[in-house]
Amino acid sequence: MDEAVDLVVAKHPSETEEHCLMRLLAWGLFWQPGIRMAGSVCQGDEPDLQVEQHGIIVGINNQKRIRKAAVRHPRLTCLEWRPRFIRSASELCQRINRDGATATIIGVEGELNGLLASVQRRNNWMLELTDHDFVVDTGKNKFEFSTQTLCRL
Repeated sequence: MDEAVDLVVAKHPSETEEHCLMRLLAWGLFWQPGIRMAGSVCQGDEPDLQVEQHGIIVGINNQKRIRKAAVRHPRLTCLEWRPRFIRSASELCQRINRDGATATIIGVEGELNGLLASVQRRNNWMLELTDHDFVVDTGKNKFEFSTQTLCRL
């Protein structure tokens, strides 16, 4: 997207800073007109983001939530940044497929802690996207991330 977009992101008290930041990054990665964030982070049956029939979930630790969302959304994408869950992605895909649903799990690796340290109350960031990488430019620093499709069913 070659345009400026104002976005307010609220962090739920039970949500980690990492999860909140990943929701924001997912919004930028999948941005298109009509994208919306879930009304509440605690709505367990709904994806974190949705564009038409495409559901996007941040984190793969809640498998029950993913299976429910996969049944409701013809296209479901899950983003995961934590190594212990990235390692179990293919096993999760197989379980989702047994339930008759489909999902794509994308692993995100990069400088999340560095980006977290630069978060202010108000941020003016630029997100640069390529096929498998993205860079968040905070104006003072650039943080690089790479994505890899871990499984697609």
